[in-house]
Parts: sequence; structure tokens; C-alpha cells
Amino acid sequence: MAIKLSNLIDESLIIPELSAQDADNVLRELIDKAFNSKRLSARETAEEMRDMVPGVGTQVGNGIIKRGEAELFERIKYRESLGTTGIGEGVAIPHARNPLVKEMVLLMGRSKNGVDFSSLDDKPVHLFFMLLIPQEEKVKNLAVLAEIARMVKKPDFINQLLEAPDAKAVYKLLKKSEE
Repeated sequence: MAIKLSNLIDESLIIPELSAQDADNVLRELIDKAFNSKRLSARETAEEMRDMVPGVGTQVGNGIIKRGEAELFERIKYRESLGTTGIGEGVAIPHARNPLVKEMVLLMGRSKNGVDFSSLDDKPVHLFFMLLIPQEEKVKNLAVLAEIARMVKKPDFINQLLEAPDAKAVYKLLKKSEE
């Protein structure tokens, strides 16, 4: 049975137009989006701290999120140092394991102008699929990476994703690709 990417992503995890102009800031922008979702344990911990200890709890909670973002960024950068996740044809799939990830999360960002991501074909990347993986996950993530690679190989699919007007339309295209 194929992995359903629509179970790992929703409209709130899609950035229709990344503001970042370089690889590091693309990663940071996607990580920031992840930490603003309910899918990472750091967000829950931060919200619990705010509720339990007003004032001080907010500062502690924000510190947890900032440390989590920095740690996740370093893990993804380390993964990229092992070999680019820019697979070519304008697509990159940065990914990393992290204990703050309680369930696998997929984020997507688009860059109309493209970003130099040291892609295998030396072309700019326009579509970023960031996969955040729980530390203990060892197998399912490989199936997700393979499914993303399969999906973007469909004729005209990359162009359809780039031309979609908003996150809702992008999500619908991703969902339709599973049929």
C-alpha cells in the first residue's frame, strides 16, 4: 500500500511563495512553519508552559521553540552535508530525524524564482518538500521519500504545482496525485 502524503501535510503546512532567497533561509522558513503547527512536541510544551506559569512560562516556552528550531536546522544542514537532497527538475526533499517530532510531518514551500540548493542537476529549486521524522522511525520515511520522488516524476505535475494559485489548490493537487 502506497503512503498517503495527504496524511502528513495539510494546507497550513504549505507556503505558496517562500520569501527566502537562499538555501539556509528556505530551511529556516519551513522549520518556522513546522514549529507554528501543532505537530511538534515543542509547540505543545511551550503552550503548556504559558498556561502553567503566566509571564515566565511564555519566555521559557519561546526558548524551547527557539532551541528546537536551531537543533532541527542543524540536523537538516548536517543531512545536506552528506549529499544534497536537491533531486533535480526543480525539486528538493530536505529531511531529518528529531526527538521533537512526535509524528512524521511534511511541509512544502514554493519559490517562483528558484533557489540555489546545490541540486544534482545544478538548476535552481522551485519546490521544497521538507520531511520531519520522529527519532525512532526507521522505515516509513523511506517510503515517503520514494512517494514524493514518484509523484514529482508524473508528466506536468511540477508545473501544475508551480501554477496552483494558493495552498488549498496545491493540497488538492497533492491529494489528487494519490488516486
